[in-house]
Amino acid sequence: MYVELVPDCEQSPQKFKIVHAPTYLLLDINYKLGDYIPASDIYLIVNHAVSLGYQVKICLNSKKENIPYPLPAISNELADLMIDYPSDLKMRSNGMVFEQRAYLMSKCHHEVCQDTESKTLLKEAEYWLVNYAREVITQECNYLPDILTKLDNPVVRSMAINTLMVWQPNWKKAISQHAGSKFEAGNNEFEVISYYHNQEKKGREGVMVLCRVTKNMNNYPEFPTFPLNTNCTLGTYQVENALNRRLA
Repeated sequence: MYVELVPDCEQSPQKFKIVHAPTYLLLDINYKLGDYIPASDIYLIVNHAVSLGYQVKICLNSKKENIPYPLPAISNELADLMIDYPSDLKMRSNGMVFEQRAYLMSKCHHEVCQDTESKTLLKEAEYWLVNYAREVITQECNYLPDILTKLDNPVVRSMAINTLMVWQPNWKKAISQHAGSKFEAGNNEFEVISYYHNQEKKGREGVMVLCRVTKNMNNYPEFPTFPLNTNCTLGTYQVENALNRRLA
């Protein structure tokens, strides 16, 4: 997790805009995203962020795309685990946010392996799950900030993780905000239409994204192409990976 600040000018800046920071940190310093920090206070903010373990980036203003919920910068090992884990578990975890899926898969992996590497992956996944709550869920749930401030207590931490794993966003609202977004997967380009719930599947498994095929390609001879302008449903994790951002 990181803090990103943008100076108002390249030479002798007078203030810095907060463009990315965990909600937990913002509550501490009494700022919100988009606020400007006077240059005279910048070292206090940077030192406080570093003391909490956050990376601080100071970037010149650019026209880069503003992604509200980017996928976390997980390790290659955790990414491989999420991609290569048995597909039945990935399907059961559909309708979970990215960090919940990472934690569930790493926990199952550690229960099987019980070695140093699997424990490291589990700790990493736990870190991202907690920071997801600090950055996103605390905007919607009043009780979670109180839990998250007590995470040094192992009993409370275990209870908090269990709470985070059953939390579910408003998928219909979240997916609707990405309507019109296009992405490539295999030999097809898709456009997000809306949320879709597969009534044949229970709970989170039924959370799907309704998409339209907008273009065909021939990138991978072993993969199929779908008829243009036809509708199909994809899992949330497939769409998130293709868009490189969370849907919620």
